[in-house]
Amino acid sequence: MKTPVLLQDLEVLNLDEFRLPAPGVAPEGLIELHDGLLFPGAHGVFDRLGRPIPESFLRRGPGASEYAYGEPQAHEVPGASGLDWGDEILFVPYARFDIFGHLLTEAAAHLSLLLDPEAQLLATTAAEATVVLAADSDQAIEPVRSLLGLEPHRIRSTRSLLRPLFCSRVLIPRPSMINRCAVDRRHFLAVQRLLDRRYQLAGASAGKAGLGGQTAADPGQARLYLGRSRLPPECRRVAGEDLLEAELQRRGWSVVYPETLPLSEQLRLLAGAPIIAGCIGSAMHLLMYFGEGFAGRPLIGLGPIDRRLNRNFVYQFLQQRLDYRQISCLDRDPECPKRVHGVHVQDLRLAVAAPRLAEAIEALADAMVADPAGASGGSQPLPD
Repeated sequence: MKTPVLLQDLEVLNLDEFRLPAPGVAPEGLIELHDGLLFPGAHGVFDRLGRPIPESFLRRGPGASEYAYGEPQAHEVPGASGLDWGDEILFVPYARFDIFGHLLTEAAAHLSLLLDPEAQLLATTAAEATVVLAADSDQAIEPVRSLLGLEPHRIRSTRSLLRPLFCSRVLIPRPSMINRCAVDRRHFLAVQRLLDRRYQLAGASAGKAGLGGQTAADPGQARLYLGRSRLPPECRRVAGEDLLEAELQRRGWSVVYPETLPLSEQLRLLAGAPIIAGCIGSAMHLLMYFGEGFAGRPLIGLGPIDRRLNRNFVYQFLQQRLDYRQISCLDRDPECPKRVHGVHVQDLRLAVAAPRLAEAIEALADAMVADPAGASGGSQPLPD
């Protein structure tokens, strides 16, 4: 189809034009280790000689040595009198619930097998087997305990260890996705199970569970823009986005701020939206709840002018077969502080005037609805 006039001076990318390496593979099943060691404050498991088990450490990237907390090093193993002794544990490398994007990606990934009713992993382990979280997930002990229905004495983190713990058997569930490397289709089910069980624990309406199968957009629902302008300052925000939100509202779009809504309401709005747009961010990871049932749903992302896009989003959108387009319209904001209260802020601003960008988003949305296969702005492929 002919590129809409309003888009001819803006770069619009589709997923093929990011030219990322093919996604890796997220292996299934369990790692089983006899005679394993856990050290106080460790992020992974070690063998009886103190050598790290690479697959037990959190990875972030396609490389075999791209670890979240640095490449693990061997530890010196003390004599028997310097060890505590245990029988069977289930080790979880990551389970933080306080960062929404990581809850839907890494936490759901590493808890996926524990949440699988067919695997019945907790039921088939020893009656007193302990779930042990890596040190950085120490604050997630209570939410994970509630999520899995564990007695308090059956869960701890490596941060609570006073001495190295020698275990006769260590089970490590393999994750359903690896950050910036692989998103397996089974991860969508892990996200749905995690959120469904969280809602049941919070006493939310059980009727929400049916949303996982709702794939048809509601023709009576307005187009949906996911705003980030009301996020706290320690989160990534885009200078000028509030002006864009106001322009889209004038054009009949529904602008929502996901962090202000219950998850059940967020899911309801996403399920019915005929088209979704917004700056690339964690709210778009919530689309994984619908899995491949969202195939073909139009999604417009506002991205940086240097064409960067987190690989997690590319692999997620490809697996879900979303009709995704990205407008290159964000630039670094030199007036935004690099760190706020010790937290890094990815400082961005609109590189296009808000009224002009709102017109472009509307035109692209119209084109995608009219001809999903031809709404790309015709940009050139990324260089190798």
